Amino acid sequence: MIGGLIAGIVLVVALARWFVLRARAKSERKLLESYGRVPTEVNDMRHVRSYHEHALQSDGEHSYIDATTWNDLSMDSVYRRIDTCHCSVGEEYLYHILHDAQVRLSTLELRGMLRKWFSEDVHSRLRLQRILKGIGKRSGSGLAPYLFDPVAKRLSHDWVYGILALLPFVALTILPLSMQVGMGMLLCVVCVNATVSVFMGRSLESDLESLRYFSALVHGAKVMQRVFGDRLREARMGNLAETGGTSKATLRADVDDIGNLGDDLKAALAPYKNMRGVLPGSMHQTAAELELPLLLFKAVFLVDLILYNRTVDLMIAHNLELRRLYTIVGELDTAVSAASFCRSCTQ
Repeated sequence: MIGGLIAGIVLVVALARWFVLRARAKSERKLLESYGRVPTEVNDMRHVRSYHEHALQSDGEHSYIDATTWNDLSMDSVYRRIDTCHCSVGEEYLYHILHDAQVRLSTLELRGMLRKWFSEDVHSRLRLQRILKGIGKRSGSGLAPYLFDPVAKRLSHDWVYGILALLPFVALTILPLSMQVGMGMLLCVVCVNATVSVFMGRSLESDLESLRYFSALVHGAKVMQRVFGDRLREARMGNLAETGGTSKATLRADVDDIGNLGDDLKAALAPYKNMRGVLPGSMHQTAAELELPLLLFKAVFLVDLILYNRTVDLMIAHNLELRRLYTIVGELDTAVSAASFCRSCTQ
């Protein structure tokens, strides 16, 4: 009996492993087939432009190609021809760097090194492509406002949510003293907090989606650091820029400031290393969904609202690291895209 049970478990595990390997092989085959091909997917340029537009407004850079010149040169078509990025960060970042008319030589050398690496090392390229696809593409990453003006995304009067979250405990402490008063207060608090949770959830739905994408970005970057950390340390570009001030120039965190991609990726991830799936669930709940115990608990104690503000506070406190994280992932994704573009030009 026990032997049969063990054999059954082993068989299930073996089958699960086989299906995983089969799916991975199929995914890698598609990646190999698409590499070096002319892209056919048409992107919604409204979302792709988000990062670049926020960068212009925030940093006031004058080294970028202006909109008139960009349109005269049909650069949107050039972008679509080059873009085979695997995540929204790469798409947005590629659009941004194509506007940069004054790129440092050290930056060009780094990009050339990365492009050569991914052109020659198929195994590393496939592993990186799988990680980037895990981060995923959506209708834009939605991260630009958090990168350049996270303070504006923070919920005001957060102390109110803290007090509302404590009221259920107050009602529970009153129950032993007066069942009627305690139950009445508890019911009122549950109704008020659930209403606040649903109402705020609807207004914050796009913001929560952006933070869920942020969570995917952090997870993907952690995998990159673990898999490619040693290799990325070979990409050296001089010393890191000083970060003692708070000026816009200091907060820019372009790739020009990166001295060692491996160590800099590790440093950029440090403030977010303890994150465990930020805001995995949507706060936009219907009355039927609130019957579920977990969702009801989150609504009554305003868990998502409190976590949202804590996450934004983390972004505010470590904004430079966040922007560097975005930049490094963007550089890696665009390097794969550039390698694919160069390959397509030779076929």
